[in-house]
Amino acid sequence: RAFGGDRAFFVTNGTSTSNKIVHQALVRPGDIVLIDRDCHKSHHYGLVLAGGQPYYIDAYPLTQYSMYGSVPIRPIKEALLKLKAEGKLDKARLLVLTNCTFDGHVANCKRTMEECLAIKPDLIFLWDEAWYGYARFTPFLRRRSGLGAAALLDEQLRDPEYRKRYEAFKAQAGDLGAGLDGALGELDPGNAKLLDMHLLPDPDRARIRVYETDSVHKSMSALRQASIVVVKDQDFHDVEEAFHEAYFTHTSTSPNLQIIATLDLARRQMELEGYEL
Repeated sequence: RAFGGDRAFFVTNGTSTSNKIVHQALVRPGDIVLIDRDCHKSHHYGLVLAGGQPYYIDAYPLTQYSMYGSVPIRPIKEALLKLKAEGKLDKARLLVLTNCTFDGHVANCKRTMEECLAIKPDLIFLWDEAWYGYARFTPFLRRRSGLGAAALLDEQLRDPEYRKRYEAFKAQAGDLGAGLDGALGELDPGNAKLLDMHLLPDPDRARIRVYETDSVHKSMSALRQASIVVVKDQDFHDVEEAFHEAYFTHTSTSPNLQIIATLDLARRQMELEGYEL
């Protein structure tokens, strides 16, 4: 309820472990994972454990400030279309992005997921929000959080008006030679115009599969290593057993009860006072 998911899992050894749980649960040996090259090292370790193949995408440089921003949408689309052209899109399983970065740069989560799902309708998203757990509790930032954007996208795909927008997009894509193929709505990966178009997903095919990891200890009132995995995945039944096994793999049988208590304390405080804070 507090974080906008269908399920939440308490983790008492940090978001490094939350990330590894998600990777181990979702990624199968040989799967391709599109991932921010500047992501936290726990994601690299998670891919090693799961046998995933990283497809690194660079964040944009802000040289004047000696830092990097988030990962733009264009190179993510470029990567997906390249995989499609090579006949490897079926291997693309997961997109991993940091939101927000250590320096405070946030992604446009809804637009990113929207355009990715137009190319790969069953792509899963992992938003590493280690530094951004508080975003849920202000309307201004909620829409730029992974689960806030997932809720907006879910609502959009169910809206009859959106279906009209999608039909208009299909017609436009056809006019531009982007090759939307009949009922399947397949985009032509060789058409460079797609990189600069706002792509829309097919409401009959797109799946909402979003995972968010939050370091509650970083921006809320919880003890160190207090973390959560929040899940909004309409196909969770397909991975539920694997997720629980991954969770048990990384979770102690004697967890720190004080950390668990402060996780719920932080949740309560943020529901009552989060907007003011």
